[in-house]
Amino acid sequence: MKYTKCLSLNFYKLRLEMQIDSTLALDTNASATVRPEKFTKTNKTMSLSNMMRTQQRIGFILIAAALLCLPVKAATVPPGLTQGGKPDNEHRWTLGATGARGWLWSRYLAGGSENTDARQILITEVAKGSPADGVLEIGDVVTGLNEQPFSGDARLLFAQAVTEAEKETSGGVLKLLRWRKGKTESVQLKLRVMGTYAAKAPYGCAKSKRLFEQGCEAIAKRGLKDEDNNLQVSIENDMNALALLASGREEYRPILAEYAQKVATHRPKLDDLPTWEYAYNTVTVQSFVPSLAPTGQCSKAQGCSESCYPG
Repeated sequence: MKYTKCLSLNFYKLRLEMQIDSTLALDTNASATVRPEKFTKTNKTMSLSNMMRTQQRIGFILIAAALLCLPVKAATVPPGLTQGGKPDNEHRWTLGATGARGWLWSRYLAGGSENTDARQILITEVAKGSPADGVLEIGDVVTGLNEQPFSGDARLLFAQAVTEAEKETSGGVLKLLRWRKGKTESVQLKLRVMGTYAAKAPYGCAKSKRLFEQGCEAIAKRGLKDEDNNLQVSIENDMNALALLASGREEYRPILAEYAQKVATHRPKLDDLPTWEYAYNTVTVQSFVPSLAPTGQCSKAQGCSESCYPG
């Protein structure tokens, strides 16, 4: 997109220049009101020279545009995962409420990704006790849904299938085509029935409310500490803490108070993007000011906000 825009602007500019040069070179009868300066042989020669240079510049840009548009095989052809193909990046996707994560081929564009040509999902992780546990394994490849191969963007179709399976009328049943060690068969996962999204979800939507409440319960159960029981300040935990705060449930307040005090005194590493983490820390701290006031931590919270702009 960026290259195309730049090329378009250059073409537009050169086109104007060529039109001006052509007018000066060929319009020998232009009126004095438009061009008060008398048209001379010298001016005509210079204008023809300018036009030739302009045309050369257009030629160079056309060549550059052609080179930029050349297809790159590695970036445009998804690997055949059932034929020994391997992932070409480390990005992994959460596969909805299945409890599994997987890799899909994607074409990276402007910092995001586009999956329209993906037709397979390589399973890379399965959470113990989840709906996928015992049905999917690491190394399996999901090749379709409801006994049919994916006919389009696998990520989009998989997400739509999960939403459909969670409806009361579907009973939580999600049918997948699973490839494993050379054999493809139809299997099914049993998801929790969550209902149907309202027309204006998440507003006035019972399913959205249910998802949020269950998400908060999972966050609280896991906590904001690492495996060594150390409270960890991170962007992920900032967002988790804000979710717990938004729930308004009193049972989460001890977790929130402890985290608020920790983040108030936290100083992120001054790496390439220090203000990125500071932004989340600051929003979290300011949201917890009422909780910090009784503990005398408000001045520390202000220090967290100001430390990324010393002096």
